[in-house]
Amino acid sequence: AVEIPTAPGGLAETCGKDSLLTVQGFTSCEDQCDRARCCDGHNGGSDGNCVVSNPEACVGYSPCLALYDEGGGFDDHDQATLMKLADDVTNACSPAKLGDYQGRTYCDRLCNKRMCCFDDFGTESSCLEGKECVVFAACENLLTYGYNSGSAPDDGTGLGTDHGSMLGDICKPESLKTVAGINSCHETCAPFLCCWSEDIEENCYDSQVEQCGMYSDCQN
Repeated sequence: AVEIPTAPGGLAETCGKDSLLTVQGFTSCEDQCDRARCCDGHNGGSDGNCVVSNPEACVGYSPCLALYDEGGGFDDHDQATLMKLADDVTNACSPAKLGDYQGRTYCDRLCNKRMCCFDDFGTESSCLEGKECVVFAACENLLTYGYNSGSAPDDGTGLGTDHGSMLGDICKPESLKTVAGINSCHETCAPFLCCWSEDIEENCYDSQVEQCGMYSDCQN
């Protein structure tokens, strides 16, 4: 049997209508409601192995029920709201943000429960039919950088092993022949342009040797 912890204070606000209009609010609500996933009516509640020893505690998690309605809570949002949520994810998981450890960690947290959107359709773990996959489309950038599924990065930079080859493609001389290519390279390299700054006070190469090495293609 599973013992459900007491619902956290402020859950009604965290999972309220206004909060669920933001990606941060929606994911915070999900994180807190995970504790009650075995409660009747919640995601996982139909699992025969998920038996709650203190069902009275489930009452406090009633604000979570909207998350487990058909559509995962997204069906009630209009197109404009869905586009706003998608823009928030796109901004949080842009190449430039993923080049920074804190940015990468934040994107990881937002996307952790949505990586099933990028599994092959028809596989047991796929959730491609969910509306949220449209909102969280930018999470696919994590696959390019090497998705860690919440684990610590191997090299301390928050970047996957494929990052170097991807950066080489983005900033190769051929790509820099177009304005779009230049902008894409600059956006990706922005966090580490200090590596090659001629200003002694701004230059950060000595303090970030390994990271600067990974971004060597930015010198193009």
